[in-house]
Parts: sequence; C-alpha cells; structure tokens
Amino acid sequence: MIRGTANLICRALIVAALSAAMMAGIAPARGAAQEPALSEQPSAERTLGVTAGKSAILSFPQGLNRVSVGNPEVLDAVVLSPREVLLNGKAPGVTSLILSGGGTNRIYDVIVSNDAQLLQGRLQAMFPDESIQVSADRDLLVLSGRINDPYVAQRALTMARTY
Repeated sequence: MIRGTANLICRALIVAALSAAMMAGIAPARGAAQEPALSEQPSAERTLGVTAGKSAILSFPQGLNRVSVGNPEVLDAVVLSPREVLLNGKAPGVTSLILSGGGTNRIYDVIVSNDAQLLQGRLQAMFPDESIQVSADRDLLVLSGRINDPYVAQRALTMARTY
C-alpha cells in the first residue's frame, strides 16, 4: 500500500512538473511549431551606460521592427532611422532595452547614472586647492580625495547631496 501510494504521488508530481513547464513555455505541446526560447543573458558587452540628462546614439545592423524599454522613467528610446536609436537618460537607475529586427533580438542592460563630471567641475571651481574626485555609481555619487579643511569637506558633501 505504501509503495502504491508513493508511485501515485511520484506520477502526480511528474505530471504537475510537465504541466507547469508547458504552461511556462519550456516544452512545446506536441505538434506545435517550436520557436527558439530567449535564453540569452545580457553580457558585459551588452551593458550600456548613459548619464542622466544626456543622450547617446545606438546603431543596429538590421532594420528595427520594435524597441522596448523596461523602465521608461529611467530611459527613453527614440527611433531616429531604421538602424539608429537615440537613448535619453532620464533618471539614475537600471533598465533593460530590447531591439528587434531582421529576426534578431538584442538585449541590453542600460545603467543611467548621475552626472559626476558636472559636480567635479563645480567642486574644482569652488575649491581649487583641494583634491576632490567624483565618480558615479548608478544613483550614487562618490566623493574621494584629501581635504585639509573640515569646513570644505562639509560644503562638498552638501553640494553632492543636491545632485
């Protein structure tokens, strides 16, 4: 009796797993045309960086049929021509960008970061005798360097918080 119940439970689990796989698109139903699954993961060369408030142009080798942005609050994509897309960084964050055309899908991770150069320039203008470097990490600005006066350090941090 225990062995029969174990076999029944095992069969039920197998049927449930196969059903879940078919519903998720992992295994096609019999007789259905098999389409390739998108299993490609974005790689290092498929990561793009854009500064918030700035733009970049991305080229695509085939004619574009579709452009999709995961989070439109972070990035805006405007098709300029069948082979070019204008990317506008709107706010710091990370989003996905999918370009489709000619039977090809390209998936990118797009990192939109704050404008570190703008703050760097303002800090150099205000404190020319200090060595302050600014770098961006997504929505964070990182200040580093040596400052001789604690008042200058506090003013630099106050300026950085407004970005």
